[in-house]
Amino acid sequence: MNKIMKKLVSILAVCLALTSCDPVQTHEEWQREQDYKCATRITKFNYEGHSYLLYQYQANTRNAVAGICHDENCPCKKYIPTD
Repeated sequence: MNKIMKKLVSILAVCLALTSCDPVQTHEEWQREQDYKCATRITKFNYEGHSYLLYQYQANTRNAVAGICHDENCPCKKYIPTD
């Protein structure tokens, strides 16, 4: 009976080890995933002729993050030479 229990525990341990491991990601794969998650939280909007980016993230009802920045691609940022 003792040999059977040892084999059963060994098989269960191997099965648990094989199913509990996450697939290994390279840094590039991890970075792409993080970039995608971040990009899905950005909304572009216009206000008084200017383009802005709104970043919103809400993990739960108490922890929320938001930020607004002037879009670098806004028409007002284009360089116009005055020669």
